[in-house]
Amino acid sequence: MSPCPAEDLCCLAGWPLPDRGLPIELYYRLFAFGRLPWDRDRAMNVDVAVDPMVPPGDDRYTCTGDDPNGGRDPNNPCNGWFGQHRGRVWSTFMFGMGGTGVQGWMPGIEVDFARPLGPKARVCQASYVDSGGLTCPIRPVDIACATAGTVTLSRIPMSDAEVADVYGTLDVTFDNGFRQGSFTIRLP
Repeated sequence: MSPCPAEDLCCLAGWPLPDRGLPIELYYRLFAFGRLPWDRDRAMNVDVAVDPMVPPGDDRYTCTGDDPNGGRDPNNPCNGWFGQHRGRVWSTFMFGMGGTGVQGWMPGIEVDFARPLGPKARVCQASYVDSGGLTCPIRPVDIACATAGTVTLSRIPMSDAEVADVYGTLDVTFDNGFRQGSFTIRLP
């Protein structure tokens, strides 16, 4: 556990834990999701629908408007590159694409089915890079997340065993652009 406060994750010589650079997975998480605190409510702006008639997706995204990432990450689903969707069930259902190449972004999607007023989701542009560091990444301090839209799933997986072949569509709006896509989620 880190002794650093949520407002300053990099308070121990540029790293949130006493052993600098360890675990290396932490660098990638900070690079993907930024250094600002996350809780169960942050960026939960996307509606969730369940429709058993959603057909299998082909992991295709159609993007219009300006890339909220400013085009600085060349590998992303809006440029014709996409990876296979994978998902996991914890207290929420999280899924997104795998990343290949040196640097890019992929949609990171988290659905919370246990919210008091019904399910909601967050859809954010999670950045990735193929090499890590020994200090907190300089960027991003924060990441772009959808401000409105809908994620439609063919069914609700309650465990990892039920994740395979969940189909869906994504129709979300970011502050300065529009993203939509269809996908099939596979086992991790």
